[in-house]
Amino acid sequence: MEYATRLQYQTTNNKAKYEALLKGLELAKSLGAESTVVKGDSQLVINQVNGMCEAKEEQMKKYLNKVKQLVQKFKEASFVQLPREENMEADALVKATSARGIMDEYDEIQYMPSIDLPEIQQIGGGENWMSPIIVYLKDGRLPEDKDEARKLRVRAAKYVLKDEVLYKRGFSQPYLRCLAQDESNYVLREVHEGACGNHSGARSLVHKVVHATYY
Repeated sequence: MEYATRLQYQTTNNKAKYEALLKGLELAKSLGAESTVVKGDSQLVINQVNGMCEAKEEQMKKYLNKVKQLVQKFKEASFVQLPREENMEADALVKATSARGIMDEYDEIQYMPSIDLPEIQQIGGGENWMSPIIVYLKDGRLPEDKDEARKLRVRAAKYVLKDEVLYKRGFSQPYLRCLAQDESNYVLREVHEGACGNHSGARSLVHKVVHATYY
């Protein structure tokens, strides 16, 4: 499986390696993997994850902590450093993706570092528009009113619950992580006027948020 994400902000090579690692772990978990072997060519990142060297910079510490949180969702995970000459397939994919130059051809456009994204609403995090859908998908509970119950069944068919996080299904795009109002306000502000924003119009702003895999 190949997956291409464009980082639409300035970053360093090591931080981009962490972003790729996080995305790979998220995809593996979304596909139902219980164990994973990660092969990467970054000696620094692999050694930090394996505890062989310390992450000193504050942002690198945040990346490392986020990786550790994701790893806990697997029964088993190992990280192996590959010599660069054995990583030709990944290098070829990077070059091919960079040559596209058209944002719409990427699987995902990321407008801010993963470590700066808001925490996704979890079950039990308070009532919001997602609550009835989550309750139905988790426990099968429906409103007593027959019409409301029918509407909820139809609506819930467009969503899926993974690791207690609600996602909206897409036809030609990855699952979109659903956001509560305060989370969506944060994402909209960041995409619209943050460090990488350009004060987009309404339609363009919605397009960017969907490309960032949020709903």
